[in-house]
Amino acid sequence: MDYNGKGHQPARCLQCGEEISYGRSDKKFCCEACKNRYHNRKMNALRAFRSRVTGKLEKNHEVLEAILCSGQDGMELMQAESLGFSPSFVTSFKKVRSKIELGCYDILYRMSEDKISSVHKIPDLSVNLQENHKMNDEDE
Repeated sequence: MDYNGKGHQPARCLQCGEEISYGRSDKKFCCEACKNRYHNRKMNALRAFRSRVTGKLEKNHEVLEAILCSGQDGMELMQAESLGFSPSFVTSFKKVRSKIELGCYDILYRMSEDKISSVHKIPDLSVNLQENHKMNDEDE
């Protein structure tokens, strides 16, 4: 039996594991410092994850930009991967007729099992974004 005589185990702090022997029965932390450390740790992990994803997307954009600058319309996937391209990181996915079109920010492309093809920039993306922003402002 525990301190309240009902057979329940006392709660333990999610950060340090210390027994919480006072306060509400659903209390999760023994003190404010543990609560802050727990949430800071959790947020740091989320920030690190987002940073890794952003890094992968930026590298993909860099490789796609290099394809465009070379004057080519595509590249072997294995070669792109050797330059740091990560095929599973995209910012858009769209089915166009029977083909899948992927995007990385302002660059669209198609990808097969072994090749990246049809690489092109979205024309006048900055103008389109400004027009969408104006329309959204007018709706409010």
